Amino acid sequence: MGSSRVKSLCPGKSKPYVLVIWSKKINDFADHLEKHFEKSIDLKGRRPVKFIRLSKNDFFNYEDGSYVFDEEKYDLLLKSLRAELEDISLLKNFLAWENIVHHQTMETINEFSSFYNIDDDWNKNTKAIIFHLAKAIVGNEDIKTATDEVKLLTAFSVINSFLSDKIQDSIHDKKLGDIIDLIDGRLKEGIKGKINTKLHLSSKNLAIKSFEQGNIYKTKRENALIKRILDKEKYNKIMTIDILKSKPTLIQLDLTPVFDYSKTKNIQGLYMDC
Repeated sequence: MGSSRVKSLCPGKSKPYVLVIWSKKINDFADHLEKHFEKSIDLKGRRPVKFIRLSKNDFFNYEDGSYVFDEEKYDLLLKSLRAELEDISLLKNFLAWENIVHHQTMETINEFSSFYNIDDDWNKNTKAIIFHLAKAIVGNEDIKTATDEVKLLTAFSVINSFLSDKIQDSIHDKKLGDIIDLIDGRLKEGIKGKINTKLHLSSKNLAIKSFEQGNIYKTKRENALIKRILDKEKYNKIMTIDILKSKPTLIQLDLTPVFDYSKTKNIQGLYMDC
């Protein structure tokens, strides 16, 4: 496998994957390929989580100048792959989780698209469902002035929440897979910050029209406001000056109870008008 082919399959930073090496001279070829990944500047960031070495002679028959997979060896192939994946059980769990997400996404589409029979009126009828999902969140009055884009995005935020619950329930029901030695380990410096950034902050420049419960917001830096906060917390004058010189960023965490949002929209939770 040439470097150009690997680069085309993994154009950016490599995602976790397994590279299966099929060969007649399995060890000689595999050793050369693994060393190539280590030495090549282009391939260092595209290394697989694991190289799996399989001999063609164990699973293929040589017929008329080419190798043909022996269908009777299918179960043996699965058994061999499962055994190879045992020592990278976390990747196995990621793959199981990915399959659950895909399956539940398809089920969610089916559920929200099947309230009406598919006929000439299906598109119009199903758009009405999307409208009422949005209305349940936006409110009876604000929905009158909301754009179609806002209605669509708001409705799909409801569907996203429904999907998230389905995924979580499916994980509990079907489980993921076995894993061992899931213990506390030292994290490389900066990793915790990156995790918190992914979980709590958005890199997109969003136009915030209203705050949402549980979110963290970066607000406009105003020295007068910062000074009032520091005064309230009884920081002394020297510390206040030093903090202002550092040009701190203000953030706001919205702790408003969900019920308060429901009251402002004149709804109790997510209920559509009957």
